[in-house]
Amino acid sequence: LGALIVGSVLLARSGLSQAQIDRSTMIQVAPSVLKIEAVSADGRYQLGSGVIVAKGKVVTNCHVTRKAQRIQVVRGGQRWTVSRQAADMLKDLCVLEVPKLEGEPVPIGRSDALKMAQDVVAIGYTGGVGVQLSDGDVVALHAWSGSNIVQSTNWFSSGASGGGLFNAEG
Repeated sequence: LGALIVGSVLLARSGLSQAQIDRSTMIQVAPSVLKIEAVSADGRYQLGSGVIVAKGKVVTNCHVTRKAQRIQVVRGGQRWTVSRQAADMLKDLCVLEVPKLEGEPVPIGRSDALKMAQDVVAIGYTGGVGVQLSDGDVVALHAWSGSNIVQSTNWFSSGASGGGLFNAEG
């Protein structure tokens, strides 16, 4: 999973501020952000978010799915079962294979294209109820393990892990 995913997926769509997202952009972006439900062997439930990055592939944070015996991705009333996952535990990124998943992949951004104070919006299933937006801006880019980690002023809470960070270009 290397630098391309860390440098892009975490930054996918880096920079959309709610003020900059018009209705057509939201209609385009929202279906690509999914709720992740993971159930472990002992019945524990983990909730997170994920982003469609290719046909049948969703990226999320591994801390959401690492102990799961069963993983499903959810959008509205639709559910798809994850057939397997590839993990980069050091970077906390997992690619979930979802064979029958319907949805458009997001365009992948590059962290080195971000600017300090650039508007960004985090999109995820905060609280698990529905897609939530969190406005913010880029504070810093931290070089780590061949990639950039984006520090932003966006707020995050339970259920948002694995969601996307988007810019004005979507």
